[in-house]
Amino acid sequence: MGTAFSGHRIDPAVRDFIVRVYQAGRSLRELAEITDRTHGAVRNVLDRAGVPRRAGVLRR
Repeated sequence: MGTAFSGHRIDPAVRDFIVRVYQAGRSLRELAEITDRTHGAVRNVLDRAGVPRRAGVLRR
């Protein structure tokens, strides 16, 4: 899974990639795997960029 990058900044190119690819339809989980970041780090990038998150798939 993603690597914890606690205290490290995410490169601006990676932040832009996360925003662009999320808006194109990839999930938080997929982006965390692709960028080797944690789910929380990806979520924080989107929140800081003001990107509204989509509802997740409900599991039963």
